[in-house]
Order: sequence, then C-alpha cells, then structure tokens
Amino acid sequence: MFLSILFDLPAHRDTHSYSGEGCIISTVNHIGAQIKREFTGSYKEFFGKGPEETAVNVLEDVIVIKLEGFMTPMERTIKRLPGGTKKIEAIRSEIYKSFGSHLSSVVEGLIGIGTKEILNSLDLERDTEYIFIILKGVITGAVS
Repeated sequence: MFLSILFDLPAHRDTHSYSGEGCIISTVNHIGAQIKREFTGSYKEFFGKGPEETAVNVLEDVIVIKLEGFMTPMERTIKRLPGGTKKIEAIRSEIYKSFGSHLSSVVEGLIGIGTKEILNSLDLERDTEYIFIILKGVITGAVS
C-alpha cells in the first residue's frame, strides 16, 4: 500500500452551502458527477490510460475517488519485475506532483472551494487506487 501527501496548504475552513433548486443531495450528486467526468479525462491525459471504473463520494470537506483498473499495460509488465512495485510507485509519485496541482485547480473551478491537501493510496495487487481530496471548506449537507 502506498500513501503520499501531495501538498499541504495552510489550514483554513469556510462553510459553503449548495442549495437552490431541489434538495442538497441532488446537488452533491451533481458535484460528484462533474468531478468524476473532469477527473477521468485529466487522469487519462496525465497517465496515458483512464481507469476502468471510477466512483466519487463527497463527504462534507473530503472528496473520495476510487479507481479500479487504472494500471497501464506497461505498469502491469513492470510490476512483474524485481522491484517493479517500488518503481511504479516512484514514477506515479513524480507524476502526481503535477497531477495534484491540476486536480486542485479542477476541483476549485467546479465547486469554488480550494484544496487543503490531496492524498492517494495505491494497491497495485488489486489495481485499485484511492484519492482523498481534503477541502479548505465544507460542502454543507454533503453526506453520501
């Protein structure tokens, strides 16, 4: 399991409410769908292959993205080599330095709340990745 903190910004909390037409839950679902769409395209651009499955959960001041089937064919080959897992983790860590900044901009553009930090956890054996986006503010009523 690989866990990295991509960047840590100063702590600051604001509360944002996304209400209006309809209930807050449909708005949160809409935010999740937008993030999923934007994220999947960006992921493919940065890593050369998009995930086979993507799930997004919005929980107050945290967005959790679960990816399944994210590894490229080359990564699958490297994984079988001695030390391959560490090599994949190191390469992805370097790419995430740029991707994390890009993802932060995407999220802020979509929901109007900045990111405090972004963490990810890779499970290369199960070809699953979790990305945790910690927001600077809270999306009021956002509970999945």
